[in-house]
Amino acid sequence: MILTMANNQNKRRLADGTKGSPEAPPPCKSGCAHAFAANYSSPRTKLWHNLAMTAFAPFPLGRPRRLRRDSFTRNLVRENALSPHDLIYPVFVTEGSQRREAVASMPGVERLSLDLLLPVAEECVALGIPVMALFPVIDASLKSYDGKEALNPDGLVPRVVRELKKRFPELGVMTDVALDPFTSHGQDGL
Repeated sequence: MILTMANNQNKRRLADGTKGSPEAPPPCKSGCAHAFAANYSSPRTKLWHNLAMTAFAPFPLGRPRRLRRDSFTRNLVRENALSPHDLIYPVFVTEGSQRREAVASMPGVERLSLDLLLPVAEECVALGIPVMALFPVIDASLKSYDGKEALNPDGLVPRVVRELKKRFPELGVMTDVALDPFTSHGQDGL
């Protein structure tokens, strides 16, 4: 309401050409909202001038920087652009050598043994895909109620990670901490 009153008074003052009165101070010489503090000493006059200038100023008066202050927030709210750096290549690994098994529920996707996985990793690096995510498939005889095979330092996942990092140190390797590949009941946890 105060803003509307100030706006109406300012419009009237500008329409009749008056330079100011005790109720309406003269317009700011620089025409900007922040100059009122230097030109007027009375708090009431400063307030009125600020309200009057605000009525004609575009919104917002300032440029908010909340989403631009930190690099991580800038990255979250910037324009979207998809590149190979945004991709994670999921692969399903299995024991053995020269093994390639189709995944029935995902046409075109296969479980690969380590020796067949290495050329895929090389292709990832060549394409600029920064991370490969590993999903193991282990023999049913190694599964237990507590998923103990997940802690085996010579298990499938640790061996695959070691070999990938040895041959392709620049390739990121992501592993899953869920226990479902290692438990006899197939649940992610205990």
